[in-house]
Amino acid sequence: MMAMIPDQIARSLFMTSLLTMGMAAAQEPAYTPVQDLSGSWSYTRDPKLPNVLILGDSISIGYTRLVRRRLLQQVNIERPMDSERTPANCGDTRAGLAHLKEWLGGRKWDVIYFNWGLSGTNSLRSRRRRSWRC
Repeated sequence: MMAMIPDQIARSLFMTSLLTMGMAAAQEPAYTPVQDLSGSWSYTRDPKLPNVLILGDSISIGYTRLVRRRLLQQVNIERPMDSERTPANCGDTRAGLAHLKEWLGGRKWDVIYFNWGLSGTNSLRSRRRRSWRC
């Protein structure tokens, strides 16, 4: 099998996550954090494959294992894990930036996929509203 280059990995990851989210919504009941966190999160990295890190909020937790299955034997899909070995919710952009160094872990990543969603826009909107007041 030919190794994927970072551009191909990013495109493949993006398209797979979009397709997977659509399939999950169409075929399975809506995810809840309890459902997303349950089951096995154990994963064995293949040292011959490119490494992809997913940094995202609770939505990305819901599709991480599906993307992992879809890209099996093409790339290693990983995400930060907490002390109980369950996926960490990376929160919004502010939390993500505060923990970025910790989550990168000094490793070489071929692709880092950020999906902090719209959570960060809430604080931006409230700051804007305050600045508009006279």
